[in-house]
Amino acid sequence: MFIVPEFEECIDFAKKIGCSQLIQIPIEPREFDLPYRCHDNCLYNPILGYYFVKDYDTDILHAYKHSVLLTDKGLIDVTPTFDNRTYNIFGYDKNLIYSEECLTYLDSCVYINKDKHKDQDMYYVYGLIDPRTNGVFYIGKGKGVRWQSHYSEKEIKQNNVHLKTKRIIELKELGYDPTVTFFAQNIEDETVAYDIEASLIQSYGRLNYEENGTLTNITIDSRPPNWKNKTYEEIYGEEQGKEIKEKKAKQQRERGGYFKGHKHTEESKKKIGENSLLHAYTEEDILEYGKLFCKFFDNDINTKKWIWWATNNNAPAHCLRYENRFEGRNALEVFSEKFGARIKMSPLLWFHHSETKETFRCCDWELKLNIVKLPDGYIKGRGTSTFGDNKGKFAVKDSLGNILRIDKNDPRFKSGELVSINKNKVNVLDKDGNILKVDVNDPRYLSGELIFRNPADFKK
Repeated sequence: MFIVPEFEECIDFAKKIGCSQLIQIPIEPREFDLPYRCHDNCLYNPILGYYFVKDYDTDILHAYKHSVLLTDKGLIDVTPTFDNRTYNIFGYDKNLIYSEECLTYLDSCVYINKDKHKDQDMYYVYGLIDPRTNGVFYIGKGKGVRWQSHYSEKEIKQNNVHLKTKRIIELKELGYDPTVTFFAQNIEDETVAYDIEASLIQSYGRLNYEENGTLTNITIDSRPPNWKNKTYEEIYGEEQGKEIKEKKAKQQRERGGYFKGHKHTEESKKKIGENSLLHAYTEEDILEYGKLFCKFFDNDINTKKWIWWATNNNAPAHCLRYENRFEGRNALEVFSEKFGARIKMSPLLWFHHSETKETFRCCDWELKLNIVKLPDGYIKGRGTSTFGDNKGKFAVKDSLGNILRIDKNDPRFKSGELVSINKNKVNVLDKDGNILKVDVNDPRYLSGELIFRNPADFKK
C-alpha cells in the first residue's frame, strides 16, 4: 500500500535522480481523464517527471514516471486516483532523460526497477506477515512463485525446525494464513535484489541476534557463491571436476539422451511454431505487409491494430517483438519511417447502461469495422464523473500546510482559517520561457531572474 510522503522526505531522492524542481502539485482531473493514463491525459503541453510515493509499512520511497499538464495556472496533475488523494509530490527537470519507469530509494541508494520483458522472470523482495500483529516475521528474495513455497507441505515437513516454519505451523493451527507484502518488484539484477533483502533484514533485525529484532531469518546476506560461467574443474578442482562430468555424462546416456522422457507442453509447441513461422518471413515480406496495413488504417497505426489486421490477413502478427529483424527495432517504427504512418493510441469510447450502471468500452475503429458490437441498452458516456466528490470544489491549505478541497462557501475559508493554495503565489517566466508559479518572496523573483507575467498573457 502506498501513501503520499512528506515533501522533505523526497528532497534527497529527487536530487539523486536529477530533478531540479520539486513541487507539491494539486490533482484536478477533468471529466474525460482516465486513471493510469497520465501520458494520454496530457497530450498537449505535457511536463514529464516523477511522482513520489512511500510504502505504508516500510517507509521505502518509490518514484514513478508521470506526466502533468502545463496550464496558464501552472502545473496541474489531471490524472484521477483511486485513493482520493488531493495532491502529489512531483519532481522534474527539462534536461532530464526519463528512461526508467520506476525507481526505488533505500538507504540513500537508488535502485532501478526494470520493466519485465517477454519470458524474463524478474526478481522481487518480499516479506511474510503475521496477520495477528501485521508484523513482518520473514524477509526473502525470489522470482516467480518463490514466496508461495514457504506454505507447501514439502517445505513445512523438511524445515519444521526453522523458526520461520514453526511460525507458519503455529498460524495454521490457529486458523490463520500468513500474508505477503512486496517491498520491491521487477528487479532485473539479482545482485540488487540481494542488496535490498540484506538491507531490510538489517533494518528489522533478527530474533535472538539483534536487539528488538523481529525476523526469523538466520542470515543477513543469503546470496550463494557465484558459480556462473565456471567449469566443474574450477568449482571442484581438476580431479573431482572430471569425475563429476563423467558421472553426469553416463547418467545422461543411460536416460537415452538429454530430452528422453520429456515432452513439450502445448504452450511450448505454440511458441516453437511461432518462431519457426517468423523465420519464414524476410524483412521485405514484412514491409510489404506493413505497407498494406498502413494504407488500410489511413496511416494511423498501433500495436492493437496490427495484431488484428495481421491475424485476419495471414501476416506475421508477432513480428513486432522479433528482436533479430530490422536491427532490433520495433516493426511499427520502421513502418512509420518508411510509409509516413503515425503511431498513436486509439481513443477509447465509453458506454454505460442507464439502469445497471455497468460500463463498456472499446476503440472507435473496432466499432467502425464491426469487430465489437455495442451491447443492448448501452448509451455513450461513463455514467459517472471522475471528479467524484471534488466537482465544484477548489484546493486550499490549513495552518499545518495540509491541502484540502472545499466548497467556495465553506465558512472556514471565509473566516481565513483555510487559505487558497495560490495565495501569495505569482505566475512568472524563467529565462528559457518556461511558465512557473512561485512564492512572492522567492529570491529568484525578487532578484529579477524570474519575470512576472499576467495569466492573460499566456493565452496570447
